Amino acid sequence: MSPADVRPDARAPSVPEPKAPARVSFILPARNEERHVGNAIASIKQFCPPDLLAEIIVVDHGSTDATRAIAASAGAIVLTPRVSTIGSLRNEGAKIATGNVFVFLDADVTLTEAWAADARDAINQLLAQPALISGSNCDAPESSNWFLKYWFSEISRDHSANSIGSAHMLVTRSLFESLGGFDPRLRTGEDPDLCERAKQIGGATEARPSLRVVHHGYPLTVRAFVRRERWHGGGDTTSLMRALSSRIVWMTAAFILLHVAFFVGLVVSLPLAAAAFGLLLAHLYVSARVRFTHLQRIPFTRVLPILYLYYFGRTLSFIHVRERGER
Repeated sequence: MSPADVRPDARAPSVPEPKAPARVSFILPARNEERHVGNAIASIKQFCPPDLLAEIIVVDHGSTDATRAIAASAGAIVLTPRVSTIGSLRNEGAKIATGNVFVFLDADVTLTEAWAADARDAINQLLAQPALISGSNCDAPESSNWFLKYWFSEISRDHSANSIGSAHMLVTRSLFESLGGFDPRLRTGEDPDLCERAKQIGGATEARPSLRVVHHGYPLTVRAFVRRERWHGGGDTTSLMRALSSRIVWMTAAFILLHVAFFVGLVVSLPLAAAAFGLLLAHLYVSARVRFTHLQRIPFTRVLPILYLYYFGRTLSFIHVRERGER
């Protein structure tokens, strides 16, 4: 069922789930994740209480490596549907899931002891408040890599977002089905879309940092980081309405215009170029303060080059617009 199938009078479930035993279905989309999927499944078996674990479902998107074989040998149910977006992959897993709580987890993410310690309380909260979407940001592995240390590790500390990322999202079956699942048309950004639709029918989101998970597939190189941000930026350009309502789109537009002013200034007016350069630095500084409220812990000079690459990747998403559904 797609979001278009949701009844106009749909409401988020407001009463506790029936007194059935709590059962959790883990749903992992995967594509060429042979390095990580085995560890993800092993962590689920290790840290999810056995009486809560209903199944582990890996939904493969045309892997050309050993992802499917590794997942199957580790005990996961493996699906190979012919769908085109990551949201539709997750929907396919949900169709066969038997649990009354779904945990959407990326195939390069592992659970931790902290997750195990809070799992029962988190699941009980969802069953008592079935209109709630929970989860947490993914921690970055300990590393001296510039992107992991000064970008992704900092993002993981920010739990103020109004949506829960689908790299680690917990949602009741009843709420997910009432929403019609993720929008299968979206190439990216399916998670904030789901959270927003949940709020429109009376649902809510609440980050739960105690449910700690670690993301092992973050980009480690300039090329990989820019490519990631270009891909994520595509989710904001799938429609004019979505673009106009996105703060990141407006910030990226300002980034582009300041570059245009700078290069024009180099040709016609050096004071214009200097002013544009100063405004660009101010733009990046403000972005850093907004994104990292605790920036005082990190020298701005460490964040500056990564922020520049972030907006460069988002700029490329403007230029290289793909068809909705392409991945």
